[in-house]
Amino acid sequence: MDDFPSGRASFDPPAEAAERVWRQVADLLRDERERIAGRDVSAPVDVAGLRAAIGAYDFARPVAPREAVGAVAELLRAATVHTTHPRYFGLFNPTPTLMGVVGETLAAAFNPQLAAWSHAPAAAEIEAHLLRFLGGRLGYPRRPAPPAPGRSTRCTASPASARTTASACTWTPPTVAPRPCRTGCGPRWTASAAPTRSRWTRTSG
Repeated sequence: MDDFPSGRASFDPPAEAAERVWRQVADLLRDERERIAGRDVSAPVDVAGLRAAIGAYDFARPVAPREAVGAVAELLRAATVHTTHPRYFGLFNPTPTLMGVVGETLAAAFNPQLAAWSHAPAAAEIEAHLLRFLGGRLGYPRRPAPPAPGRSTRCTASPASARTTASACTWTPPTVAPRPCRTGCGPRWTASAAPTRSRWTRTSG
């Protein structure tokens, strides 16, 4: 019998109930790692069956965590290209490492908001440090970290913020002349729009 609470109480369940969920997830991931080599890298998908299985959850009643976790894992096993498979040789989708999974778990649990430095100083600085390191490996000049912005709001390297800014700068009529666009941090770029494409040109550091 699963005594995991429902409703608002499920947001902060008792320690024992939470531990059971984590134990199930850990066991599931260990089993998946041990068995993945025996499965297909990718299998044909029964779209109708997949949608029926997902549609069976109509949100009319609570679902026990054990049932939900097990059902989602089964769906992912059956309808996923398994980049974790030893015979998967994809170029851009490497197998996740254990510490990568742990890192994603920490990010989900702490939920740092990277849209502004003041909301998540530690996460923003970790991200910036990593980007400087990777940039150096790719041949970009090493630059010292900028002065701490204090409590003021400052754009970070958040992918969502960057995509939004890029869209705002490039979605312009073809009659608009190219103009510099500052994303809030980093180099200055010039965005120019054409009827079928947009182009970015780096103009300064």
